[in-house]
Amino acid sequence: MSFEDVYARGYRRIVLLDQEHTESASQKDDYYKESYLALDRDEMPRRVLVTAHHSIFRPRTADVTDCGPVSYEEYNRLAVTENILDSPRWSQKQADARDLLARQKALLKEVTPICPSCNRPLVLRQNRKQKNWFFGCDRYPDCDYTVSIFHNTLRRLQQAGLIT
Repeated sequence: MSFEDVYARGYRRIVLLDQEHTESASQKDDYYKESYLALDRDEMPRRVLVTAHHSIFRPRTADVTDCGPVSYEEYNRLAVTENILDSPRWSQKQADARDLLARQKALLKEVTPICPSCNRPLVLRQNRKQKNWFFGCDRYPDCDYTVSIFHNTLRRLQQAGLIT
């Protein structure tokens, strides 16, 4: 997200309105377009557009364009406190999401077996027909080793929100 680019330009109380992500056919370039509402240094609401480009060959670039003023009514209608990206409440939501992701990764690392054929970690997969969960080698189809998930491990993965 290009919120940091908008914040670095001196805007505050930033609200994300819309975002669009496109990937090149070669999957080596990513293009982002994001629309924000924010207050400028004079506390005037403005619409801000960020276009960013990321490539595996070059560092990320971002252009921040001020698209003009917005009425206070429109800003107040769209700027519900939970949506303001630089508010303490939003920061807490982000921290909680990072903590959940870290716990999920730790659990996956703890319960994920290693493939005896190629010594690589197995990945969580779901059977298309029966919808059963299992671990399979990440080198599939070169290595087709699989192992079933035991009931207690399945329950732990469900409680962590990794599978449904």
